[in-house]
Amino acid sequence: MASLQRYSSHSQTYWRLVESFRRPGGKPTVRVLMHLGKAEELFYRLQLGLAPSVRRIPGRTRSWSCMRSLRC
Repeated sequence: MASLQRYSSHSQTYWRLVESFRRPGGKPTVRVLMHLGKAEELFYRLQLGLAPSVRRIPGRTRSWSCMRSLRC
């Protein structure tokens, strides 16, 4: 199941869509499905009803349906 994750880079806070899974050895980790950018930009686009400006990760097509469910 996909979830939102906050992370920081160069003292900036960003959001990404991730899913949890277990590696072959059984260790849990996350897989990045989509980078969403800064919260303010994402919130503004959702308020206007625009498609989120995101950087898609190749091979992660099912994440777009998760993004549609975030619309207000």
